[in-house]
Amino acid sequence: FSKDGRKIAYHYSASSNDSNISISNPNGSDFIILLKTRIPDVKIQWPSEDKISFYNLNEPSDLFSLNIGNSELTKLAGPLYNFSVLWSPDGKSVIYSGSNSPDGDIKLFWHNPSEETYVDLELNALASACAWSVDSNTIFCSDESGFWKIDIKNKNRENIYQNTGYLAKDLILPPLENYLIFKNKKDGFLYSLPIKN
Repeated sequence: FSKDGRKIAYHYSASSNDSNISISNPNGSDFIILLKTRIPDVKIQWPSEDKISFYNLNEPSDLFSLNIGNSELTKLAGPLYNFSVLWSPDGKSVIYSGSNSPDGDIKLFWHNPSEETYVDLELNALASACAWSVDSNTIFCSDESGFWKIDIKNKNRENIYQNTGYLAKDLILPPLENYLIFKNKKDGFLYSLPIKN
């Protein structure tokens, strides 16, 4: 869905070899084909009003941005294996993770497309094991050593929990930003940890 919920973006097969990325009203009316592609399987996100992003699910993966107004296609990252992506709430920057080979070490990166800035966040964490603050200035992430708080602007990192024994995924940061809620890969249960001030 678009940020205002009035449009949807979707990928569908047009023939045995070709597929389209389109937008339309939720009921399917007023559809517009933005891009014809031969990529068979993609994950689509709508981070800001004027662009959608997508990456191919067949690894290695590449992350692209697609301008809705003029269909301009921009490659943002990749190719990477074990790929994961999380856009900021304001849609201006993205964190993504991946490795250079199927069995390689995972690295986490921050990217600001408008400034063409790439930063290695020096964590072996999946983007899917992270959550953004409401103001898009801070991320909270989990890796094997614990839970981290990272200030995107000045790159300060704080290890807020060490050696918890959790393997967290699908992190959620509530609006009050006073807890981290996550699923533990080890047992599939839901847990929460208070965020210390």
